[in-house]
Amino acid sequence: MKHLRETKYFGILVSLTLSDMIHSAASILKVSCEMKSSILELPAKASYWLFIIFNAISGSSVLIRYLVLLISSIERYVAVCQPFQYGEHPLVNNTKVIFGVIFISSFLLSTLINTTARLPICQSALQVKYVSGLASSAIYYSMAAIVVLFMLSTAILLAIVWWELRLMVKRSTAADNSGLIAGSRYVIWKFVLHFLRYIPTMLYSVFQVQKLKAAVVETTEASAIIFGSLMRIVSLAAFWYLHPQCVKSLKHVLRFNRCSGEDQPSGNVVNLERY
Repeated sequence: MKHLRETKYFGILVSLTLSDMIHSAASILKVSCEMKSSILELPAKASYWLFIIFNAISGSSVLIRYLVLLISSIERYVAVCQPFQYGEHPLVNNTKVIFGVIFISSFLLSTLINTTARLPICQSALQVKYVSGLASSAIYYSMAAIVVLFMLSTAILLAIVWWELRLMVKRSTAADNSGLIAGSRYVIWKFVLHFLRYIPTMLYSVFQVQKLKAAVVETTEASAIIFGSLMRIVSLAAFWYLHPQCVKSLKHVLRFNRCSGEDQPSGNVVNLERY
């Protein structure tokens, strides 16, 4: 345990655990009807900022996990194979920039969401005291614009990270770093799939504001749900493809291995039919 505390991996484990705890607490406070009602009874500024903080934390804490996993998966590779200090490596610095973009964007989005005129609580709508003078459609369009800019900026940063990772692979001199490289690639793909999931949801919100035909809105909503499920399946397939050793170990644990020629029963096996 003493050795574990001295490594960076202990900090990584602590970061993941704290991220889970914060996300769970924020989700409970965000979903619980009693909690929301209690918050709404607080002074206006206090309740307003509490809602913003809860939304920002619940959204960003999930993405923090991806960043921690990305940094941890390349940490040993950077330290061994590259002539950079870990804290000064451009790949690590770009992940820090991505985190900053994510946090700022989630904060802005939460602000816009909480300035809408109605807040659903327990399938009913309560009038919120702090309402912006903007129309709801303008708020949604602003929110959509921020999401698009956020996704584009993040995509550019991820492309830079991907390019740097490829250069690192070409310069590699380590004997066995395939697992670390595969882990880094998987986390990057996980980022991309995570953002793609929200494109149909964003379209559904815009169509709803535009008050299009119910059939169009319902079709878009159903498509968003189906698309989100497909992205989860693609994410699982990406993990399966990029981690063959892990999959092989999993097959061994679950006893999915078929008998090879060497594993065929020998002649010394007892015949159970006579018993």
